[in-house]
Amino acid sequence: MDRSGTPALFEPGDDELLQKEEASAGARQVPAPRDPGSRWSIALATLSGVDHQAVARSLCDQIRTRYPELQPIFSGTLSRGGSSAVFVGRYDSPSSPASRAMMERIGALKLANGALAFPRAMPAQPDVAEARSPLSLDSLRSQYRLGRIVYSLKVAEWGTFGDTSIDYPTCMDRAEAMARALRAQGLSAWFDHNHARELSVVSVGVFGSDAYDSRSTLYAPEVEVLMERFEVLLINGEPILNPQTGRPVTPILIEVPN
Repeated sequence: MDRSGTPALFEPGDDELLQKEEASAGARQVPAPRDPGSRWSIALATLSGVDHQAVARSLCDQIRTRYPELQPIFSGTLSRGGSSAVFVGRYDSPSSPASRAMMERIGALKLANGALAFPRAMPAQPDVAEARSPLSLDSLRSQYRLGRIVYSLKVAEWGTFGDTSIDYPTCMDRAEAMARALRAQGLSAWFDHNHARELSVVSVGVFGSDAYDSRSTLYAPEVEVLMERFEVLLINGEPILNPQTGRPVTPILIEVPN
């Protein structure tokens, strides 16, 4: 990133731990919910029993492939727990025009034998912790089972910091927009929302446990390359100075959530 704060183009190389399907996750952009307490979606299929979460993830992939017109598709647990579902869309209420339009679209989908594709589709509330975008940092381990991934490089933060002139949903929007913009440049960019702190983080790259050597205090070469491109940590779009040194704060490695 240059001194003006403009994200720099980067030759792919930080994606070495990502497989092809993971690197393409940015194409399936799923907007994050803005009101975790009142989010609604449409459950296409509900599953219970042993390994219902894994079965829901598998079914989600199948539905996404067979019905690309249904977006955004994601799997998660129901808000009351005990079962999982494959969801489509996010709405303010089950009676909203967008929700009703999606229900009509789903009702028109038929199997080869003429039967309804999703006869039990109905509005439902996904669990807040499960309905995650594929660009969300905390989806990495669960969605892609990437046990080798440990760190990502935090390059920006968006938050209220007690300032009433900016609201947290706006911070979330800006963090997600930045992650998508970096994805469009070929980077494996992620966002992470902390609702309790009203803080959203944008990070770039995925690295193993050898990303930093505490004994030598040296970073792995691929991390060094990224840090040369992103020299300054942005706070709400602006660089901040270290109060002790007077120099801009640099990006830092953060651990990928489990």
